[in-house]
Amino acid sequence: MNQNSIFQERKAFSAMARDAVWQLKQYLRSLNPQDRNVEIRQQRAAFVDEIVDTLFSYVAGIQNREDWQCWSMEEGCQLSRAQQLWLDPWRIKQDKDFQFERGRRGLEKGNRYRLRRLAQSPG
Repeated sequence: MNQNSIFQERKAFSAMARDAVWQLKQYLRSLNPQDRNVEIRQQRAAFVDEIVDTLFSYVAGIQNREDWQCWSMEEGCQLSRAQQLWLDPWRIKQDKDFQFERGRRGLEKGNRYRLRRLAQSPG
């Protein structure tokens, strides 16, 4: 994986989510700033759900590739440790430190990382 984040612009996930992100932005721009109601929140949630579903589908595609086993051990891997822990579950079979970190605290870090990235996404 030749990138420093799965959320990097002009890469696979960004391309997969582009339409849903564009639709969300267009919807939010069309709203009157004073308007706040349940319908708006539900529509916004529907757009966000579509983006999250796309993300999980993309991640599952990476995690389930047996031919990519332990790819995060390669010297050229530029992903943060949290993304490595999240995306390369096969590595636990060959790297005991990785196994410990992923099992004990890696997933907690990964969850915080994902939530922070989603919250910081440009609007």
